[in-house]
Amino acid sequence: ETQLLLGEICTGEAEPMPYDFLATQSAIAAAQIQPFLSGLQSATHCPLDQENTAHWSLLLTLADNWLREGRYEQVLCAHLDNWGEHATGHWLALASSPLENSRLQLHIGKICSPEALADRPDFPARLSSWLDQSTAAECYLQSPTSPSLAVKFARIQT
Repeated sequence: ETQLLLGEICTGEAEPMPYDFLATQSAIAAAQIQPFLSGLQSATHCPLDQENTAHWSLLLTLADNWLREGRYEQVLCAHLDNWGEHATGHWLALASSPLENSRLQLHIGKICSPEALADRPDFPARLSSWLDQSTAAECYLQSPTSPSLAVKFARIQT
């Protein structure tokens, strides 16, 4: 609906809308999932201007900061795509203390690794694949937008 509305405003005959209306559109998505996530306290939206790009390192670094500050106990990060005729979603949940089924621990650092996974929309699926198929103790996510910052995932030893 939002895309139809924007199309009508930008290329159609509709009257221009105030910017505050447009700024609320990403918040509507959070309101729609509120019944399914009863503990949802806030939502942040980082729009992207290109298909097949992502900022998982930014999302995870921000989530890690919020967890360390004690602002939240859990943070749900998502990359939602709606390009052309398809829509996809990838999700990662972070918590200040390990959940009962946690298999990884997150660390933020300045480690550059040539084997780092690319910061793409499907990063959670590739992280899961690495977790199931690799025996390595650590996995890195390096973003081209922040090459000096790395997100490290370390296996939790049980």
